[in-house]
Amino acid sequence: MDSERPAPKARILVVEDDVLVSRAISRVLSRLDCEVIAAPSCLAARALACPFDLGVFELELIDGSGIELAQSMLGAGQMDGAVFFTAELGTRLLGLARRVGPLVKKSEGVEALVPVVVGSIGPVAVRASGVRLRAGEDPVADQPAGRAAKSAG
Repeated sequence: MDSERPAPKARILVVEDDVLVSRAISRVLSRLDCEVIAAPSCLAARALACPFDLGVFELELIDGSGIELAQSMLGAGQMDGAVFFTAELGTRLLGLARRVGPLVKKSEGVEALVPVVVGSIGPVAVRASGVRLRAGEDPVADQPAGRAAKSAG
């Protein structure tokens, strides 16, 4: 009897040094039925040996540039695509990031990542039917004031 194998889950790397934002991103992307691996720094992300379908990066991390990290991982073939999720307002840095991959501003909310991620890795790897955010739901905005709130302002 032939049994159809389920499509492999997309593996997504989240590189974000704010733990609350990282958890919110991971929670939303897990609803896409993706395997999500979070790294709080460039060093932690570089230590991961597995390949990724996509990386979601903050632009400025505690130990370096998310843009440079994404470029390095893409160049090494460790990752197929990159998306940036940031509160950065500097046009120069935003322009550099957009040359590497799509950019979503944190002010748009974590749910704004969903269509960008799905569009970046394709519908075959993502079963988006599991995503059900209620109108107005924003897992980051509901968090206590911290670095995410500070950096957004």
